[in-house]
Amino acid sequence: MNKFKELMEAIDILITKKIKNTTQVYFGIIKSIDNNNCIIEIKGNNYNLKYYGNVPVVNKKCPVIVPQGNFSQAFIIG
Repeated sequence: MNKFKELMEAIDILITKKIKNTTQVYFGIIKSIDNNNCIIEIKGNNYNLKYYGNVPVVNKKCPVIVPQGNFSQAFIIG
């Protein structure tokens, strides 16, 4: 039974690592807008992100796309 538990833990570690590197979608509140960037609050943290498409509306909830789990590449599609 111990070998089974070790195998399951190893599989869990592999899956967790892969999930962190997938594209993720978060929701945040638009705080301010300037040119093609906006400040958005996600889980209590503010991020300066580029948006594409329509101009987001201040104080509205908006989806944020985070490619490969990397916030430095995150963006908003309006």
